[in-house]
Amino acid sequence: MGIRWQPAVEEEWGLLRRVALVRPDFFKITKPVNTTQRNIYGTNQEPNSNYLCCQHDAVRDQLISRGVEVHDIPPDERFPMQFNVRDAGFIIGSKCVLGRMACEARYGEPNAVKGALGIEENLLIPTSGTLEGGDVTVTRNEIFVGLSGRTDKLGIEGLQQVLPEYRVSCIPLVNGALHLDMVMNLVGPTTGIVHCKSLKEKLPDSLKDIDWIEVTDNEYLEAGANILSISPQTVMLDVRHERIADQLQRRGFECIPLELSEIGKVGGGIRCMTFPLVRS
Repeated sequence: MGIRWQPAVEEEWGLLRRVALVRPDFFKITKPVNTTQRNIYGTNQEPNSNYLCCQHDAVRDQLISRGVEVHDIPPDERFPMQFNVRDAGFIIGSKCVLGRMACEARYGEPNAVKGALGIEENLLIPTSGTLEGGDVTVTRNEIFVGLSGRTDKLGIEGLQQVLPEYRVSCIPLVNGALHLDMVMNLVGPTTGIVHCKSLKEKLPDSLKDIDWIEVTDNEYLEAGANILSISPQTVMLDVRHERIADQLQRRGFECIPLELSEIGKVGGGIRCMTFPLVRS
């Protein structure tokens, strides 16, 4: 039986109609999988599971209040990092691309997402390398992919093979940068957020006319670039990032601040915990 909705995402900033979330009911750090987790593992700074779920619930409530339909994927005890559901894949046009996870503990997450969403048609599965959705930024004609510790050259080449109608542009990141969405995000057709020090080389020429807001080193460490667009002029971001919000508001954006401190301790942000399914 087919799904009753059709995947549709053309651009990162389109009006968000439907999104998938996974509540972090089973989150735990059994083995640190990123720099943030390594820095706090075994200390009193580890994420508090109750606070984490409360912050996740607040994000969910805010999305619903903005008219976004939330598809709740049942948490799976086998995958403690599953609530960062963005990494499991992404929608481009009417197609769903499943990721190829770099960390063994997360290998099964893409198939779990596929099963929960019920997507069978227009399903693309690259067959080589590693590719995680946190490294992918989609636009109407071009897909930008971070070359990181989680997505490799074979994964980027495999993506180009399954999506020959798009131009796939590689953006190399410095060692230690987790994903592209921790370094760079397009939040509107002419506006972006970037931490320039985490780029290994200059951005593709197709991004040269973007009005970039640069995050500071301290903002970067708090996932300042990890912002979720819910419309071409509306974003959700960490309440701690008042300077970034001010810069966005000066450009005409509505900013929705949310408490994301526990989510940030996991090594991600609000974009990481959302899987957009339908934008218009």
